[in-house]
Amino acid sequence: LGQGGTAEQVLAELTDADEGRDERQLGIVDRHGNAASFTGTQCLDWCGGRTGSGYSMQGNVLAGPHVLDEMEAAWVAFDSLPFTHRLLGALAAADGVGGDRRGRQSAALLVVRAGAGYAGRDDVAVDLRVDDHARPIDELTRLLALNDLYLTPSTQEEQMPVTAELAAELEALAQQLGHRTLWEWVGTENYEMRAARDGSWIDRQVLDAIRRAARPDPD
Repeated sequence: LGQGGTAEQVLAELTDADEGRDERQLGIVDRHGNAASFTGTQCLDWCGGRTGSGYSMQGNVLAGPHVLDEMEAAWVAFDSLPFTHRLLGALAAADGVGGDRRGRQSAALLVVRAGAGYAGRDDVAVDLRVDDHARPIDELTRLLALNDLYLTPSTQEEQMPVTAELAAELEALAQQLGHRTLWEWVGTENYEMRAARDGSWIDRQVLDAIRRAARPDPD
């Protein structure tokens, strides 16, 4: 792929050279959005794949072909969502119509993109695993929300301008929580991507968080 090969070419090279190909599944999307899918003849029923512009999806030991049909339909319908949420939405849709016919246990989400990691220091946008849970998709959804909060920057809609009055309140709340400054509290709570270092804005969720921490509900 790095040398310009197409998805179909790379899939053919990999499977032709693999003596265990009858038990494999493989999906590839190349840089031009061309997709290829492979399901070996010895994969466990129901098994198969779906491809389209920019996507390749596979499954085995599924409740039936309708699982991938639903996953594909959701992927297409959720094209306005951020990429990670689009992936999770497609996974949840498949799970909702039967998913793995053995039941539910685990789920994972891995997304890499140049400079997507914390403060742009690596390429890992999302790397989440749920290894053993009664409702793994629900748990993965919860973890993705935390990932978004701690590891992605605030959008303009989430940024609240800090007035002089709000700045005074925030500093007082931080001191009430035992910190010298608001920024010290921000660093302690790992909210650096959700507040301006110069104090000009703060994420609405972070504002709610410091208020809840300093003024807990008596109930």
